Amino acid sequence: MSPPGPDPLKGRMSRVRLSPSMGRYKRHASSEDQNWVIARSLKAQYLRDMRRYRFQCFLGKLSPFPAPSPAPAPPTKPVCPSTRPFKWLISSHHVPQEYHGWKRLRDQAPWYLQLRFLFVDMPKQLRSEGGIYLWRDNMVEHLSGSVIEKSQRSSRRHLKFAKRLVFSVQANDQHHSLAGRWLVVCYLWGQSREWIQNVNIRSLVSFGSAFCVRGYKLETRKAKPIHEWNLFYEYQRGVATYRQSTRLFYGSFLWGYNPPEVLPGMALPATHLQLADLMQTQARALICASHERPAEFQKEDFSAYPPLVIMPPSR
Repeated sequence: MSPPGPDPLKGRMSRVRLSPSMGRYKRHASSEDQNWVIARSLKAQYLRDMRRYRFQCFLGKLSPFPAPSPAPAPPTKPVCPSTRPFKWLISSHHVPQEYHGWKRLRDQAPWYLQLRFLFVDMPKQLRSEGGIYLWRDNMVEHLSGSVIEKSQRSSRRHLKFAKRLVFSVQANDQHHSLAGRWLVVCYLWGQSREWIQNVNIRSLVSFGSAFCVRGYKLETRKAKPIHEWNLFYEYQRGVATYRQSTRLFYGSFLWGYNPPEVLPGMALPATHLQLADLMQTQARALICASHERPAEFQKEDFSAYPPLVIMPPSR
């Protein structure tokens, strides 16, 4: 029986998919920041306390007996942690190297890992030392560790259990909020609960195990206040011939669709070419293991994309 052919390339106006569907428990990329969850919980608790206080005041006015002393005090409005304005996202997908190939082979892998790197200012942060490059040493223990049994209706049904891990700088407050200008979230799926609980997530992360790396930027439509993760870079490894391909995307986007794919010979802004170069160098260092070096891996030559020269408006 001959193996299935390579995955067909998607059209130039492909559908937006941050990741395969692996269960409803998985958060959207814009909701990964735990500060948003903490702020929502504090606001909800404040509204419940305020309703209880107003109801007690209402009962005190109706009662013929004198009000108890001291009178109930109104609840104090909480100081909620601010949600960090993440504008950039790098998403990498990993399976064991022996399962790299066509999609059917990847779906049979014994584990599947997805990493999400969220940045406030990705170009500046990738060019500076430290920071997000030390994400492996900043695991948030109280947000990592619970194993969830995923729905059997989602893809990869043999991977029955999942785990979410969070890496970030923590703030020194009573709410255990997160701080810093970056956030890393890991989603791991496996076949057994015991394996997921005991595995060291850092031993699975490497550029050699990555079969797909994508870069996104959060854009806002001018016509409507809609935020959309705009795909601008994709590195794909994993077809029958084990070839590697890099694709760039640029242009205006439609709601729910990626921007058009850039073909060789098309002009691109210099800033877009610089982003693509960052994705091939500094961004790869985020997922490289200790024995790997980003300079050792094959890089795409973007000389076929001439820089777009934007002329100043004539007076």
